[in-house]
Amino acid sequence: MSFIQALKSASTTDPVTKLSDDAFNRLHNPPSIPLVIDNPGVRHSISTYLALEHLSQAAYERVCCSSKHNFMGTPGAEDVLSFHNVKKLMGIHTGVEPLLHDMCPNTCHAFTGPFSNLDKCYNCQTSRWNAQKLHGSNRCVKVPAQQFTTIPVGSQLQAHNCNPDSARDMHYLWEQTQTLLDEIWRSSGAISVVDDIIMGWDYLGAVLDGDIKEHETVLMLSLDGAQLYNTLQHEGLPMWDPLTDSRYISHLYLLFTTADGPGLVYWDGMVGHSGKNGFHVYCGVLGCCKDHGTHYYPALLSLHDRTVAGLDHNDIDTFEVPQGGSAEYADNLKKIVSVCNQTQWDRMKTETGLTKPPLILGLNSTHSLGVTLCMMTDIMHLAGNLSNLLISL
Repeated sequence: MSFIQALKSASTTDPVTKLSDDAFNRLHNPPSIPLVIDNPGVRHSISTYLALEHLSQAAYERVCCSSKHNFMGTPGAEDVLSFHNVKKLMGIHTGVEPLLHDMCPNTCHAFTGPFSNLDKCYNCQTSRWNAQKLHGSNRCVKVPAQQFTTIPVGSQLQAHNCNPDSARDMHYLWEQTQTLLDEIWRSSGAISVVDDIIMGWDYLGAVLDGDIKEHETVLMLSLDGAQLYNTLQHEGLPMWDPLTDSRYISHLYLLFTTADGPGLVYWDGMVGHSGKNGFHVYCGVLGCCKDHGTHYYPALLSLHDRTVAGLDHNDIDTFEVPQGGSAEYADNLKKIVSVCNQTQWDRMKTETGLTKPPLILGLNSTHSLGVTLCMMTDIMHLAGNLSNLLISL
């Protein structure tokens, strides 16, 4: 709940965010003209840096040294930049700069929000600081033992909007949405071909309700649990749109997130795919387990030869599986947060399929599909692993 409250009240002036003054000013005052780089040496440096993004710094320096040597005397040859300088220049031109946050060396959690002032991990008690430098300085120099990087989404979107071509591409979603709505009006609600995410009624409902507007930035995030708090801190950011030559406020709208199994548990606060309520998006269908077992499996058909307590549902038609987002979710969430001891929590976790309130509750309800519509299933492992197993057999 502390993290949810921190997310609800987060802002660009949060000291934990660590935005530099230049990044903060640019976020609120984006450039109003397209970026032009006419020096061939600088252009070559940037192109080389991007082409070698998965190679070492030494590889970049060797390529640039070769370019200077072989093209000596040509325009821009002497302006080829060092690795350090090309990174610095790209940050200046694009406004995109990384945010570094301390994290537990064992990757338990980041030192953000309620954990920002801790000196050791809340879970494993590992020190936050580099032990060698801490002891060598008589505990005066505190250098983080490990950090993770967040690239703010606001500066990335502003950089895209500074180029007419990419700005035009970013209008794709809204243009296609309007085309689809015109088709729906003409055909009395029918959609002829379902081939894009905009065909979903959850998305279209948010558009018709006015939650997603023309200049909204719709996010479909792939996350692990540690990234979530820092990724979703900024809900509003000024933009300059070269297609309309106007400034406007673009809100981020969270459609859904994808992650691996552990990441989904951190994100949605549910028990995971092997729980009694865990293999679906809270649709109300219960799993089935062996006698005295704890691992539940999807089962749409009821058992004829025996009855398992709490799992005696009727047969469910494959083509009539209930939709996600059970109305019982809110009531069950109240139950799980009101428990007093570990025994009650274990029992309620099994019965409700919930372990904790999800972080998405900290977001403005009009800026996401909300609980539980924005929550995804870990279908990758089900589809990939099961098909590989069956083919092998």
